[in-house]
Amino acid sequence: MKKAAKILSIIALVIGIIWAIVGFFGSWVGGAVISAGQEVIAEDSQGAHSTLDSTVNVMLNLIGSLLIVVIGGVLGIIGSDKKPSKIKPLIFGILTLICGILLFPLYSYLAAFLYLVAGFLLIISALKTNLDIKNEAKENKGILVSGIILGVVILVIGVFFLSQKKGVNETSIIESETLNTEFAQDSIAEAQIIEYKVTRISGSNKNGETTKVVYKSCTQLIAETNEKSQREMWTQEKLQDRINYIKSSSIGGRIILSIERLSLESANTKWFTIIVKNHDEEELFRQTLDSYVPDLEDKIDDYWWNMGTASINKKLKTPFYVYVVESGAKAPFKFEITAITDADNSKNKDETKITDIKSLVKETNSIKNWTNQIQKEVFDGEGEATYFLKDGQLRKIVAKFYGEESWIIEEYYLDNGSLSFVSCIVDNINHEFYGDKEENEYYFNDAKLFHIKSSEKNSFTTTEIQTKEKEILDMFKELNKY
Repeated sequence: MKKAAKILSIIALVIGIIWAIVGFFGSWVGGAVISAGQEVIAEDSQGAHSTLDSTVNVMLNLIGSLLIVVIGGVLGIIGSDKKPSKIKPLIFGILTLICGILLFPLYSYLAAFLYLVAGFLLIISALKTNLDIKNEAKENKGILVSGIILGVVILVIGVFFLSQKKGVNETSIIESETLNTEFAQDSIAEAQIIEYKVTRISGSNKNGETTKVVYKSCTQLIAETNEKSQREMWTQEKLQDRINYIKSSSIGGRIILSIERLSLESANTKWFTIIVKNHDEEELFRQTLDSYVPDLEDKIDDYWWNMGTASINKKLKTPFYVYVVESGAKAPFKFEITAITDADNSKNKDETKITDIKSLVKETNSIKNWTNQIQKEVFDGEGEATYFLKDGQLRKIVAKFYGEESWIIEEYYLDNGSLSFVSCIVDNINHEFYGDKEENEYYFNDAKLFHIKSSEKNSFTTTEIQTKEKEILDMFKELNKY
């Protein structure tokens, strides 16, 4: 059994050393080549960063496995000594067994298996040996001390490299979880953000040159990465690596600078520095861009086009300012970045609709040569309505109602047959008791009342809007019967 254990230990030692050395230098060269290719050819700095991190982790594992392999081989060979002993093969067998166990998480699987077998053989050999332990007392003392020392050394080395490996993974997990928490907090605010508006506050170009800034938040960068991964069918591991990189390097988003300059030299990004300040003009971030010279294909007419990016590693709160400082320029460019939320977008859409409706009303009222104007009594003589038609299409209705306490004039404007705008003026006869006249405007889109402008109040509840919408649509329907 000792002979078999010795042979297995030697084989494991040779295989383990070859595996560790070849793997170490192979990982070193391979990782460098792959990361360089990702950086230069694919222009994928995120992928290059991830590749280098993985390579360093593998190289650490291989250094650890080399040390454990050498120690395990020496222990297995010494423990296989032909001299009869009970304690020596037992202790060295246990230590060889421990080396085999430690090699599994360090990826030296074959050497690990051989050491496990060699360790078991030495332990069995020791248990089958019948000797008077008292006669070996002196020798056993030395073996026990040596075994304890070697055991401690093996465990220290193993724990160190395993903790390094575990530490890298746990750090990544902790950082990822921390970033996920921070990112989730950002996302609560960003959930309502549709896009970011960039407004140039100051700075001017000369000779037709251009200087533009685009801002993308961490949320937008991850969304773009997810879309790209689907188009290019990335693995889940690659996608997660990219997302983790974005969260670690660009938690505050990215600023993308686009320039056009007349000369090739002035279009080099090394002349530009990007500075971020909050609304109180406190500096939050500064980066001078790396040197990058445009290619011939980047020449547009007489101008050289170039682009540079700055990844912001801290969270930003909008609005904020972005300064673009160009070396040799008289003054920097200043841009304001503001967030456009769902509410802002909805408000902007409503304002656009209101502007369009006002244009429709103005256009309708500018018509002088109506094709036909039809005047009728409505509601059993309680009022009168005039119908204005142009080229056979009803464009406007003016209804007048005269009561004992007030006069009411309602104007209905149509867009391609659909109600678009209603103006209502209530002129109270008794001004002292009922007050002056009331003026109300009602704006419709797809038969829905979305905005009210009133001389009486500034805001309306949803119930009030719905009630008024039904009231107006019912009146409009009745007027259309005549």
